[in-house]
Amino acid sequence: GYVGVCVGAYLACDWAPTSWGRYKEAPSLSLLGCAPVLHDASDIEPWTRGEGNCLVRLHKPLGREALWDEGLDWRAEFEEEAEDVVRVRYHNGPLISLHTADTDASLRAKDGNVPENAEAGVKVLATFDTEVRNCVGSAAIAEGHMKGTAAVVSGMYGNGKVVLLSPHFESSHGGRALAKTPGLMRLRRVLQRAVQLVTDGQHDSEDKKKNEADSKNEF
Repeated sequence: GYVGVCVGAYLACDWAPTSWGRYKEAPSLSLLGCAPVLHDASDIEPWTRGEGNCLVRLHKPLGREALWDEGLDWRAEFEEEAEDVVRVRYHNGPLISLHTADTDASLRAKDGNVPENAEAGVKVLATFDTEVRNCVGSAAIAEGHMKGTAAVVSGMYGNGKVVLLSPHFESSHGGRALAKTPGLMRLRRVLQRAVQLVTDGQHDSEDKKKNEADSKNEF
């Protein structure tokens, strides 16, 4: 499995939809059928947006169940500012755009950059609920690009699970800037759940193979 946070999410994206121009040589693992959203201003890099705390909305039922739910009502969750909404540290992570089936087909026809074993079923687990635009030159970025775009997605690559997280759940705390201290424990558990999400299926598969082998050895 693969869990990518911020630049790790950029790396796992498929850059083919933007690669006809300046990002043709962008390093990419192309694990999922999704790509970073580019800005309207062509001279601004997609990772030059800004940093600070932003609101992220967990999607029901999949996103909340996979990353957050611990059996409590949202009003009992101290870090949940509204139902399904948490405040998380953001630092120039990707705004994730999903490929459509038509886009995938056209890309394969052009240069095959979308791998055949990248499953089409990419699921959005969370979306951005507010904007961040405070980087140098970010005034040229059109407002409204960030809110509603995917912040956390999951999918399959071959037999492995992939989870990409644009914001930093692992280092979110009361302050705006990056600190040396770990983030809030409740938000750090989101990253822990993401790791569990990509490993659970693998363990199930390995256990199944082991049990099958053991059964054969009994005879």
